[in-house]
Amino acid sequence: MDSPAHTPPLADRIYVAVYGALLVLTAITVGVAYLPLGPWATAVALVVAGCKSSLVLWYFMGIRTDPPIFRWMLLFTLGTFVVFLVITYTDYLFR
Repeated sequence: MDSPAHTPPLADRIYVAVYGALLVLTAITVGVAYLPLGPWATAVALVVAGCKSSLVLWYFMGIRTDPPIFRWMLLFTLGTFVVFLVITYTDYLFR
């Protein structure tokens, strides 16, 4: 029985860089909460949250080394989420 190919772990400096990026993105999220952006505050917060979740998925959860089917499932799930967001905000805007 063949064992699956093992990918080498990332260097520690990559993890530190990702951690730093997550800290910067968290600071941006907190900073945006205090800015008077009106309805754009939610959109900016969602974009920043998407960036943070992408970093966590790609580096810490190892989606970069998983088989392609997992990436397709992730893309389908995210696409479904975006469709529900668009439907929800469209309904909200036209009430």
